[in-house]
Amino acid sequence: MRSSGAGVARAHQPVLFVEGALPGELCDVTITRQASGVAFGKAKKLIETSPQRVSPFCPHVEQCGGCQTQHVESSALQQTRQRAIGELIRRSTGKAPQWAETLSGEEQGYRRKARLAIDNQHKDQFRIGFRAANSKQVVSIEQCPVLVTRLQAIFPAVVSCVSSLKGKKALGHVTLLAGDEQIQLCLRIIRELPAQDLQNLQTLASEHNLQLVLQRDDAQFECINGDSTLVHYAPKEGISLAIGADDFVQVNGVLNQKMVTQALDWLTLNADDKVLDLFCGVGNFTLPIATQAGSVVGVEGADSMVQRAERNAERNQIENVRFVCADLESESWTKQADIRRCNKVLLDPARAGAQFAMQALSRIKPQRIVYVSCNPATFARDAGALTKQGYRLEKISLIDMFPGTAHSELMALFIPNRE
Repeated sequence: MRSSGAGVARAHQPVLFVEGALPGELCDVTITRQASGVAFGKAKKLIETSPQRVSPFCPHVEQCGGCQTQHVESSALQQTRQRAIGELIRRSTGKAPQWAETLSGEEQGYRRKARLAIDNQHKDQFRIGFRAANSKQVVSIEQCPVLVTRLQAIFPAVVSCVSSLKGKKALGHVTLLAGDEQIQLCLRIIRELPAQDLQNLQTLASEHNLQLVLQRDDAQFECINGDSTLVHYAPKEGISLAIGADDFVQVNGVLNQKMVTQALDWLTLNADDKVLDLFCGVGNFTLPIATQAGSVVGVEGADSMVQRAERNAERNQIENVRFVCADLESESWTKQADIRRCNKVLLDPARAGAQFAMQALSRIKPQRIVYVSCNPATFARDAGALTKQGYRLEKISLIDMFPGTAHSELMALFIPNRE
């Protein structure tokens, strides 16, 4: 079985990857496409089933492309992912990793942010929901069990209201974001909505205590029923971060808190530590680290995120942090004196990984590096680079941030070989 949940029929020529099939199962398969030396198919009928198979809890799982692995028992899928990721790491570093306990949580009711796609191109049919698997087609969704309870409660009303708008063709997408105290409904519009549509949306917002925001372009947001376009969440008890609809946030709030707690533990922080947080965003790791370290420098490539992070530090009265806006693929940020003095590093890059940052770390020579990754392939590449610099992968854990999906997130600790 692949870590995506697809079965592998190696006896078939060419090797066949079967969506919806598990190891040991006998099934009828429809071939969907072929590539160089491999074929891909979908299980159409199960004849003999695996004990690893479970019944999906979502009624839309066959059409929606969001949760592709709900049919696989979670521990079995985690073991498969560990084997697959472990092999990538072994090839890159020369050693198999030592796995720490997986960080996991509830499989339902965990997602605090969702972007609903809209299909308004058909005269007689308006669709609002999520994309189908491997397709741009929008699947109409009546309910989504992976959303947090507060979003599930308002979901039908939001879909009904948006579907009834006269100016539906002005809509790009709809974002639902649940902060710790406030729920935000943000509509991307390409032209102004009719006055009656705005009134209907305001009535919806009033009835369900929603913050109503309109997004007119990539950076222009207007709160229709208040003076702020932000909501707040806590990455750690006692810290509150402000985010907007377009800001990156880990959608699984419970797992994010567990992840932050583990990162602080693995960094073994004390008041003498000077910590560098690369790809810091709005301060999700930076500010919790600052509560235990002597000082922290957060580096981020987007100026808007840096400004948000600075305001978050002010809001929480945290003064031992500094944020830098810099291109992490350039050398400019590595020349700053307080960065070169950092003795510990945390990095949480996007899917492309942190290839250039690996070169920078060779000059800083930190005592501990905690690497959070959402892409095992680029992580393995970067782990190989750190190995060549004299670091060893001390431990690694899966983070089941998106249960029921093919997504793999992980955290790893690197220390110098001399320790």
